[in-house]
Amino acid sequence: MKMERQQSASTPLIQIPTTGWRLKDVQQQGSTTMRRRLLRGLRRVHLQRRNSGMIVLLYCLYAVCHLLVGGAVSPEFSFKCGALLLVYMACRVVVPPTVFLCLVAAGGIYEAALGVLQIVGAAETASPLFGITGSFFNPGPYAGFLAMSVLCALSLGRICLRQKIKGWRAIFAVCVLSAAFMAAVMIVANSRASILALGGGVLWYLWYRFKDMINWKHTLIAGVTLSVVIVCLYLYRKDSANGRLLVWRVSADMVFDAPLFGHGIGSFDKEYMIYQGEYFGENPDSGYVQVAGYTKFPYNEFIHIAAEQGVMGLVLLILVICTALYNASKTSDYGACLGSIIVGWIVFACFSYPAEVFVLKGVFAGVLGLSGRRYGEKIAGMQYVFLGIMSVVVVCLGIEAHKWKGEKMEMIKVMAMIDRKVIGKEALADYVKDNLDKLRREQYVYDRCVLGLCALSGDADEVEGYLDYVSVSCLNYCAIGDLYRRDAQFDVAEDYYLRAHNMIPTMITPVSALFRMYRNKGDSTKAAVYARKVLELPVKIENTKTIKARREAEKYAEPK
Repeated sequence: MKMERQQSASTPLIQIPTTGWRLKDVQQQGSTTMRRRLLRGLRRVHLQRRNSGMIVLLYCLYAVCHLLVGGAVSPEFSFKCGALLLVYMACRVVVPPTVFLCLVAAGGIYEAALGVLQIVGAAETASPLFGITGSFFNPGPYAGFLAMSVLCALSLGRICLRQKIKGWRAIFAVCVLSAAFMAAVMIVANSRASILALGGGVLWYLWYRFKDMINWKHTLIAGVTLSVVIVCLYLYRKDSANGRLLVWRVSADMVFDAPLFGHGIGSFDKEYMIYQGEYFGENPDSGYVQVAGYTKFPYNEFIHIAAEQGVMGLVLLILVICTALYNASKTSDYGACLGSIIVGWIVFACFSYPAEVFVLKGVFAGVLGLSGRRYGEKIAGMQYVFLGIMSVVVVCLGIEAHKWKGEKMEMIKVMAMIDRKVIGKEALADYVKDNLDKLRREQYVYDRCVLGLCALSGDADEVEGYLDYVSVSCLNYCAIGDLYRRDAQFDVAEDYYLRAHNMIPTMITPVSALFRMYRNKGDSTKAAVYARKVLELPVKIENTKTIKARREAEKYAEPK
């Protein structure tokens, strides 16, 4: 007994086998154990659904900070933001996925039917420039909404097929036929981004459902097919695609100038044309000259976020999307369906501007809420309380937005008076001075009022304090240049005209303005140079304005 105690006392805490013992083996064994513990810990740290809500909250707080720094925000904008947050919370707490999918699909059927009526001439489009727009202002967002509706209809059909509810065969047939109808109208709308969005959503669904059966051959075939489709869509409307490449190239300069926090929410429309003018000023022989135009949207929401909110905002947005996809993948009944809609929206956002369309933002907010929902678990009472508070806040914001709409109608009446030239300079100057804060919240109305005042005034000092807040565009700069030309400040006028010309090198308005300025100034040499430029300029569309400018330049260029 005594010998056993002595032996146990002398036994080491860690026994090392003496056969073939090496220090390297012990180190290898220890590192393997540590690696296993690390992996076990990482498995416990996963993106839970409550974390998705925190990431959305962080992004919202970051956006609010941007808005507070940026200045005035219209009540209409505040109401839309609150409504989107309410949609997110409602889908996360109370709205069943099938109800949300039915609403979006029903909206898509209505829009597709309206599009058919517009094609046959039984209904008017929202814009005379396009033959089909639905209730949207442009075929692009219209087709994008149809793509989301097709994915929702297919998702409903898949859910009915899976759950075998009463009458599932009839419901499945209706869903498939509705999806085919909406897809056909979407193709007629001629939007490449919507085709890619629908294809991306379907591919995600197929990958999610059959990922265990997919091998490298399937991946290669899908990659080659997708590449061919992208190339064909690029060649189908090459100038339009090159125009997007120009916007992305110039937007990259904006991102590099303010990489961390961006230029501020809403700054893209105000600052992009400055960067485009600088780009063509440095690269006058660029191949993008013929596709340059006035740009309000970057046609890529990720570039848009990076330009306005910086890398911080972009990272938060990517975290929101990745968390939503992860949560959707963990939802057995709706994972493939929700994931396909999210992927479709992301693909569409890479080539269009869904963040500028409230309905498309609402679809995205709803899918985010559904992906973060805890299916089969009891909803916490605090979430219902928060949803109720949000509802009250949105109602209050809606009341303010309704009041603002009345004030906006008064602004539109003033704009109509400016167009009809029935308002005097003094009356317009008093209106701008008395309503400056309100006008600053509606940039388009502000521009029209200030530029209308410029057209009525011959003294630049009277309106100089308002010019700093006018949106940067080729036509706006030409109007400001005309003001300084009438005030005999030719150097300032020349600067505005040249910057306007650099923004859109193929636009005849600034070139014609430079020609007239030099002619009236008596500088025959420069007047002759710009007269030849007016005659040789390859404009995109010939209209009354271009024909008149060319005739005026021809008379001056003719030998006397």
